[in-house]
Amino acid sequence: MLSREINILVVDDVKAMRKYIIRKLTGLGFQNFDEAENGEEAWGKINTGKFHLILSDVNMPIMSGIECLRNVRNSVPHRDMPFILITAEMEEKTKREAEEAKATAYLVKPFNDEDLAFELEKIAEGVVHLAEGTLVSKNKEKPEIKKVGDEVFLDTILEGVEDVLSDQCGVTLKSGMTQRVAPGKAWGVQSNAQISSVSYLISDAKEFSIIIYFDEKVYLAYASRMFGKQFENIDEAGDDLVSEWLNIALGSIKKVCNDDFGWSFSNLIPITIKGKQLIIGSQEKSIVVCPFESSVGTFHLILSMGAEKITPWDNAANAF
Repeated sequence: MLSREINILVVDDVKAMRKYIIRKLTGLGFQNFDEAENGEEAWGKINTGKFHLILSDVNMPIMSGIECLRNVRNSVPHRDMPFILITAEMEEKTKREAEEAKATAYLVKPFNDEDLAFELEKIAEGVVHLAEGTLVSKNKEKPEIKKVGDEVFLDTILEGVEDVLSDQCGVTLKSGMTQRVAPGKAWGVQSNAQISSVSYLISDAKEFSIIIYFDEKVYLAYASRMFGKQFENIDEAGDDLVSEWLNIALGSIKKVCNDDFGWSFSNLIPITIKGKQLIIGSQEKSIVVCPFESSVGTFHLILSMGAEKITPWDNAANAF
């Protein structure tokens, strides 16, 4: 068993996720933590020589988790340090890079306490890095590019969001009836304030905007459920959590679209947008709005197919 007094460095560009991982480690009995918000900051702290274990996100600005891992493995003083990658990325390409960089373990968000405890136990048994072929098979053929209709594609996206966010937030989500909003029309929810995250996915087969949209009270309820504590406002909960939820959902969506359909999607880093009256619409295409319901509350997923990048805007100064 690993000593519960070892020094652990948690690396993630989303503050809320660093706190979430530390909460899980604390639940397993660990006591000593430090944080870094990107690979470059982490590498500087690793070089102090005081850490025994690194847990790092993959996609971060300035220096990624895999770049930081390569630095560790190429450094004589640190090359045998256990380094766990924790990421929303489930694609074969990212897994292959993690394996080649000699990660100790690869945890996909959302993960549970048992998943984390299992990987830590392997470290206690002396595992330093993944054996070749653990995550991906070198002989796996590249998937044939498939033609998939918009309805099947929409179902794939909705299933991805439903599954991963149910696990991440500890709720049972159910997608409701989709609504199509005509070009030139706007959609929004009447409430005191909203928070959303938006990204854009691009491949040779399709392009689309994807937005996850929360009423403020519902967002705080989901954040409180995830962290096991009550949040009174967005600043207390952190406004970057909604982007992390979208990022986790994108990992699931790309896994199916890229590995099963052969579409080679890439995505822009999700950004957070807040406002007193956020509305969404497109001048060129209809948008699809889907509610996701649970005992905690209802949030919405908005999709717009095509090259136009859709972004929510705050319409509080005008009549809705």
